[in-house]
Amino acid sequence: MKTTLDSTQAVEQITTLFQSLQRLAPTRNIKAARKIERQIVPLVHSVAAQWPNTSAHADALFYYECTLLALSRMTRRKDVSGRLRDAAYKLGAQSVDIRLKGKRDLGTGFATYNLAIDLIGSHNQPALGLQYMLKARRILKALPANQLPRSFQFFWIEYGIAKAYRDLGQTEKSARQLKRTLGPVLSAYDFGDLRGIAKCAELLAEIDIDRRSKK
Repeated sequence: MKTTLDSTQAVEQITTLFQSLQRLAPTRNIKAARKIERQIVPLVHSVAAQWPNTSAHADALFYYECTLLALSRMTRRKDVSGRLRDAAYKLGAQSVDIRLKGKRDLGTGFATYNLAIDLIGSHNQPALGLQYMLKARRILKALPANQLPRSFQFFWIEYGIAKAYRDLGQTEKSARQLKRTLGPVLSAYDFGDLRGIAKCAELLAEIDIDRRSKK
């Protein structure tokens, strides 16, 4: 007798399968990974059919996106990898669009930001990425400060917006965005110092990350 899953159980099963696929990544066993993907697909379709436009639907699409991105990194064929990434980001956009219809909380803000930075940085879709990055900024700025992680700053969001403007050829808009973000720094240093300041900050961040990873 076939057991009927509820939405939570279906998403948990998708998550478990995805984690199994992740463990295969170092081996680059694409055949075994594809077998797991074929188990994930009907579960995602089932969630979409039974609980459309719900958080479970968004979660299912998100894990399917992660599955395709993992496969894209495992395959040695660039054309296949590219097609998998294209399909993955479409799923990611669908997942975020569903979340945006519901409660605009911290999770929705970060999901929107993560999609935006991927579209702007990795996927070279600055126009679409900019739309999502502006939405992410609106959501996160609307939240009370005590709901944001203490370590969170808006620099990466402002950087993403500025980079998207630059990639779209709107260099003046990009420059204005960065000047607003870097106002306190620009008032103390000239433009010739900025590259050095950036390098120092990047190295300090790397040292801090290394130190945290050893704890």
